[in-house]
Amino acid sequence: SNAGTSTVTVTGTGDAPPSITVSATSVDFGTGSVGGARGQATLSVTNSGGGTLTGTATITPSGTPFSVASGSPFSAGAVSSAPLALEFAPGTAGTFTATLTLSSNGGTATVALGGTGDQASLISVSPTALDFGAVPLGSTAELSFTVWSDGVTPAGWSLTADDTSGVTGGAADENFDGEVDFVEFDGRAGGAG
Repeated sequence: SNAGTSTVTVTGTGDAPPSITVSATSVDFGTGSVGGARGQATLSVTNSGGGTLTGTATITPSGTPFSVASGSPFSAGAVSSAPLALEFAPGTAGTFTATLTLSSNGGTATVALGGTGDQASLISVSPTALDFGAVPLGSTAELSFTVWSDGVTPAGWSLTADDTSGVTGGAADENFDGEVDFVEFDGRAGGAG
């Protein structure tokens, strides 16, 4: 018998493997108040290859004020992205750094994280109430009080009163510690002492 030759044409499309990219190589949260609102940032984790990119996000070292709020584990189809939300919530004053590591089936990416915790300024006043007594019409009475800042950042303040008729006051500088100011009641303004 005589054997023949057959030709078969085979075609196909190769699918590129997943490949991870991230929208930023660093995130600076700036300055946040200790115990205040959380700083937030959102990154895009992109699969610049084919298939489905899957992975997780971790922050090292542990114990820093940075956290992954949502988006881990992540998944992204070919040439698509997934959001990754981060938060910064300092519990103490100071400068903090950490590394966000994105580990996936399409490689690893890292993002440097930074932020500063600042103790919010608190002001104290002494005394907390002033009594002018009876002030005759045409006369003025002046009482003093002390205002000081317990925080580490500049604090400003202003004088407000439930009944401002005849009440005036001085303004403090933004940086102060133990500043003595005054409130004056003017009987000519028609306020009752």
